[in-house]
Amino acid sequence: MIVSIIIMLIVALIVIALWVSAVQQHKEKQETERRKDLTKQKKIIEESEDVLLNSANIPMSEHILRILQRRIHDALVTMVQLSPNSKELKNRLKEAKERLSNQLVDATNSENLVLPDNDKQLISLIQAIKKLRAVLRSEHGKGKVDSQIFVAEDKRLEKLQLRINIESQIKRGISARSANMVGSARQYFEKAYAT
Repeated sequence: MIVSIIIMLIVALIVIALWVSAVQQHKEKQETERRKDLTKQKKIIEESEDVLLNSANIPMSEHILRILQRRIHDALVTMVQLSPNSKELKNRLKEAKERLSNQLVDATNSENLVLPDNDKQLISLIQAIKKLRAVLRSEHGKGKVDSQIFVAEDKRLEKLQLRINIESQIKRGISARSANMVGSARQYFEKAYAT
């Protein structure tokens, strides 16, 4: 009789230990997924803020600025839902709401763009435009950007990128010609013409 009670207690202890372990694993899995989602939203915010920082170098329309601000706002909303106790996130969300509600100044014109002379700056400018186009496509894919606005802005950015490529090839051709490198200058001019 005592042996059967001891065996039942051991079995009950094993069942309780397995149940506690399963609950603990489930909580760890939920916490891991929450952290993963927070990291994803943080990456979205950082990417959008990087593109916004480049607005001094890249002419952006009011639509694009609104799209980027809305993207940051939506990511912050998700982060606050995942971490409701974070006061820092709530403050950032409040600031994002204020930026969304404020009237934007008129965006810069793409005709006023002055190309940098440094190749590294030129490459970073082209990369920033590519990143902006990728963000625009992503937001359109999520249904957060009207199709007409998407098409117009994507065409404008594509033309800007093309203009930068052509003008940089022409600048390189002129500098090669002034350095008496006629063959290289010809290649640059032909490449600009083909583009």
